[in-house]
Amino acid sequence: MFNLPPKFSSRWYWITGGVFLLLFIMLLLSRFMLHVAVDAKNVIAFLIVSFLLAMIAGVGGFFGGTTYFTVSFSFYVIAIMYLLFLSWTRANDGWSDLTSIIAFLFLAGIGMVAGVLAQLVRILIKRQ
Repeated sequence: MFNLPPKFSSRWYWITGGVFLLLFIMLLLSRFMLHVAVDAKNVIAFLIVSFLLAMIAGVGGFFGGTTYFTVSFSFYVIAIMYLLFLSWTRANDGWSDLTSIIAFLFLAGIGMVAGVLAQLVRILIKRQ
């Protein structure tokens, strides 16, 4: 496994930046795989989505929620793989661009909820 930094460590800034870059590059890659024209609006939207998702996970880790970060990041990776799978196979002709993004956001949202629940369970177990 990997060692996450302690809470309030400045290394969390670098981890959050890395998650941001990973998400942004993968979102752009999925558009190129679909041969969809990418304009400034797409790039700005991908920047915003990547920034928000990275900040949500990074802030949780920064404040000591390592379980939350691990679970939510794991779901981000699953969501990225599914996004790229839908883009590669073009599973829904004509709708692959929309369905891949919606599936990515849905899985990322499930990851955030699962991360919060996992962190709460860990807190409750530590108290007993």
